[in-house]
Amino acid sequence: MVHGCGNRTLKFLFFITNLLTCVFGALLFGTSLWAYHDENFLQKLERVREIHKEDSIELTKHQIGLWLLIIIGASIFLVGFLGCCGAICESTKLLTLFSIIVLILAILEVASIVLIIAGKDQFKNALYNLLTKAGESEDEMQHFKSIEDLFHCCGPTNETMVRYIENGLCEGELKNKPNCFTVISDYFDSAETDIIKIFVVLIIIDLLALFSTSMLYKAFRYQTPYYYA
Repeated sequence: MVHGCGNRTLKFLFFITNLLTCVFGALLFGTSLWAYHDENFLQKLERVREIHKEDSIELTKHQIGLWLLIIIGASIFLVGFLGCCGAICESTKLLTLFSIIVLILAILEVASIVLIIAGKDQFKNALYNLLTKAGESEDEMQHFKSIEDLFHCCGPTNETMVRYIENGLCEGELKNKPNCFTVISDYFDSAETDIIKIFVVLIIIDLLALFSTSMLYKAFRYQTPYYYA
């Protein structure tokens, strides 16, 4: 058992930090898994994609991104659990493995934030081009009506709203709703903002965990009076 009040306190804080990592990892895993399996979310994404086959690659990337978030969330949870076990068992081997995995995850989290921010405008441009083509023919306009009902919006874009209203495709309260591009963009903006916030919190926790690991590693390896607090 580790000696010294300071080392014991550090061990306790390390355990709490990894417990928080488990919680945030489970939160990211659960949220991403819910979004991927949510029937309404998938139905909306598929209907938007079916409007036109071109420019749908960006929407596919976001669906693939959900799988990546599921994997990252599960990995973060397992790493947090590994850190808790390393602290309780006072195992330097577990702490070393924990540090390596946490460092890799921190790098992946930073890269994910950069990719999300960098690909935001590209995704919106692809979405705008995709929705613009929904008003090119009468058949596509009729098909888009189901998307309006799902997203509670009127017309694919701001430029096509008048045409949809004139053709009776924005009935009832839909006439007063914003265009679908704005609604869908806001939906993804909100989701991306939440994901970035989660990543930032996780990165901070990872850095604290790495610092605590280095201190505990020394305390566990050299349990002599020289290392007493």
